[in-house]
Formats: sequence, C-alpha cells, structure tokens
Amino acid sequence: MINRELCRLAPDLVSFQEVVKSPDHSQLDELIHDTGLHGTHQADVLRTVPPHADRFGGSAIATRWPHRVEEVLDLRTSDANDIPGVRWQ
Repeated sequence: MINRELCRLAPDLVSFQEVVKSPDHSQLDELIHDTGLHGTHQADVLRTVPPHADRFGGSAIATRWPHRVEEVLDLRTSDANDIPGVRWQ
C-alpha cells in the first residue's frame, strides 16, 4: 500500500521509520520499488548495526535525486544504548 501511494504521489523526499533491513530482506527496496526514488537505510552507513534492526528496523530516507551520506554522527553518551544519528545530504 505504501509503495502504491509513493508511486501515485511521486514525492521528492520521504523519511521512513522502523524499516526492516537484514542480510536476507530489505523493506526499503520494497517500499521504493518502481518509484524512481533513491534510498539509503541507516544500516548501510553506520559502523555497527543497531540491536534488533532485523526485527524492529531503523531509519531510512528516499529522495528523487541520488544522494550521498555526508557525515555519520554518533550522538550517544557513553552510558546510552540508543541508536546513533545519521546526517543526510
């Protein structure tokens, strides 16, 4: 359903949450299939994959134009167990 709406709306930029990515499955690829969008999942650019990303997913972005990751920032404090941030360009 999301893919169908993305095809219909033809957005320039889409931000996704809880997108599952594992060695065997890429939900982002399914979401943007045949939309003309270029996607990047946080698991593609982070040094370490967040815990349970294969079950709970992570953040992803898709743009009408090819994009590149400019910088990856780990904004966690030393005692935090949350997910590092990613800066997109």
